[in-house]
Parts: sequence; structure tokens; C-alpha cells
Amino acid sequence: MSEIKIKQKISLEYIENLYSQLYSSDKGKVDIYLPSSIKEENFGVLPLLIQFICTWERITDSGNIIVPIKCVKDEVNQYLEQYFSYVIFQIAQKYRDVVDISGMSIIPLSEDAVKKMTSLMNKNEGPKHNSVMLICFDHIDESMGGVVNAFYSNDKFIINEDEHKYFEQLYRFIDIYKNNLITDAVKGNLQKLKGIIYELIKNTDDWAKTNVYGDILYPNVRGLYLKLHKNFRNNFIDNTSNFNGLKKYLSHKEIQDGVNKELYFLEISVFDSGPGHVGRYLKLKEPNLNLKEQVNALQKCLIKHNTSDISHERDFRGLGLDRVLETLNSRGGFLMIRTENLFVYRDLINNNYIHTNKPSEIMLQDIKTDLVDNYSMKWRATGSVISIIYPLNEVTIHE
Repeated sequence: MSEIKIKQKISLEYIENLYSQLYSSDKGKVDIYLPSSIKEENFGVLPLLIQFICTWERITDSGNIIVPIKCVKDEVNQYLEQYFSYVIFQIAQKYRDVVDISGMSIIPLSEDAVKKMTSLMNKNEGPKHNSVMLICFDHIDESMGGVVNAFYSNDKFIINEDEHKYFEQLYRFIDIYKNNLITDAVKGNLQKLKGIIYELIKNTDDWAKTNVYGDILYPNVRGLYLKLHKNFRNNFIDNTSNFNGLKKYLSHKEIQDGVNKELYFLEISVFDSGPGHVGRYLKLKEPNLNLKEQVNALQKCLIKHNTSDISHERDFRGLGLDRVLETLNSRGGFLMIRTENLFVYRDLINNNYIHTNKPSEIMLQDIKTDLVDNYSMKWRATGSVISIIYPLNEVTIHE
């Protein structure tokens, strides 16, 4: 038996180290110890932690989630009010166990907490600590999670983009930072931001609910995470560790200092525990490909209408990532993708997006090496995490 203890402070580097621990275990029984709370030190780290838990669930034979509380209803309710613990609980409780520090299962005492979180998400209530998470659990009954009505009506994906309810959250975020901290240019792009979210969530509905053979995945999670990040530039840079691509982006002088010399960013992360971009596109359950072949497949996913779909809906699919890049280009945003053995990025200040039908012209750089021809091998991750860093300060865009 092996165990992995997750610390409170999580960063990009730390989550990659968790994979090292997971893959060095015997893949038999691996228990995961959760902290009392989570402190996010980088962009995208909470969705990446959820992706790690999904990977643990898929590749290990057994193992439980151990939480640092007593099996008492009040403690269970309070603990599961946090996004990270609620989502991990929902992933694990169907086929594993979630136990307290003495080994007692907290699942029998969890119903009220789960129903409360489900209700909050379906009511689309305001942000919690400058963040909001909307989750679809495809393996769980609607009353205890299921799919959220921000994206679905009667279990059917809402095709009309304007009817998606998460748009209200963006306006609420705007209200948090008043006094002109968020520019008129950003306010004018709210409809485009809504379009980004729509395309990414629709992609998960199209591609991330089943494996490459069309079989339903159990358990399966898909979600949206919105978070406002505010800090001094040097603090942002210090927290990036040796992820050179992100460090260079945060150093860009084109992103102008705001009030009190602070920088403001909106994180838009969409994540899933599906087969991943490469596996889905190539229809391979466990693609045994080198990194360059994986990058080539991912580049093809970024081409408009270039999709593995052969149905009559083909022309309505494959728009998502192309539209995302086009929208980010107008604001000098940053895109990170963690899927399979890849962790790549696109800096839209350094590398403007120009629409192309040639996959080889879609520039993707390794998040650590900062290179386009020398990708670093990451431990294989389940599904995909797409994180967008959208600057809320003034940005000087060079044509």
C-alpha cells in the first residue's frame, strides 16, 4: 500500500511532483490524504489538482480519500463546503471510500452538504472568495450533483449560447473590482468571454463524456472554474517557480500596472476527465506516441472545423479552440493546456494568433523549456485542463 499526502499550498510544480509519487507507487492500493484547505499559488492549480485526482482514480486498483476531520456531521458539512474537497469527494465516493482520520467513512453523513453545494451551483449564486466553480458529474444522479443548469436543461446541453447562465458570474466579478480597476475594454469583451466559456464547455459535452470507443466513463467530471487573481507583479513571477513560459508572460511590460502597482487577471479554466485531446482526436485509448506526435495531434485540435467527428454536425464542431485563440489574441491573453504527457502554452502577446488551416503553424511552447521543438515529457494525465489567463489591466497590443 502507498500513500500520497497533499499539502495546503499547491503550485504547478507541486502538482507535477504528485504525479511522480503516483507513478512510482505500485498502482495497487494508493490512499490520498487531503489537507484541511487549499492555497492556490499559481493559475490553474485547482483544476490541475482535480485532474490529478481523476488520474489517481483511473490508474490505481484501490485506495481511499482520507480527510483531516472527525466523522461528525458539522465537521463534514463545513469541510465539504470547499470546492476542492467537494469535487474530490464526488469523484471518489461512488467507487472508493472517503474516511476521516480514524478510518470511519464520512459518506453516510454527507448528504446535506452535497445537496447544499448542488443547490448553490444550480442557483448560480455569486462568487465565493473571488471564485466560482460549476461542475458536471456525469456519474451521479441530478439531486446529488449531476449536471448543472448553467449549461444544461433537462439533461440536454443548452445550444443557445445566450441562455447559458454563467454570464451572470462575469458581471458579478466586474462588480467586485470597481473604481475603474477593470477597463472599459474588458467590459466590452464580456460577450467574447462568454463565447470562450461556451465553446470550451461545449467541447467537453461533445468529446469528454465517453471514452474513445463511445463507452460512458465512470466516474466522470467536467467543470468550469472562474477566479480573480490580484497581486504585485513580482509576487506573481516568484510563484511561477521554474515554469519559464508563464514567468515570461507575467513579465511583459505590455501588461500595465494597475492601482497600487497591482496586476489583475481573470482565470477561466475548463477541465474534464475524458480521454484527452490527443486520445480523442486519434481515437486511441492509450496513445503510445512520442511528444512531437502528441503535439501534432493537439495542433490539429486547434484548427477550425478540424475534428474527428464524421456526423452531419461536423460543421458545428471544432470551432472551440480556434475561437478561444482568436478572442485571447485581442487582449494578449495566455493559454495553458495539460493533457496526456503534454503541458504546453501559447503567449498571445509574444505570438499573435493568425487564423490558419495548417496545424504546423499553430505555435505551442513547452511550459517549462519555453521551446517549440523540445518538449518535456510529463507523467500521463487523465483528461484535459485548459486554463486561460485573461489580463484585466490595460494591455498594449502590438500589431
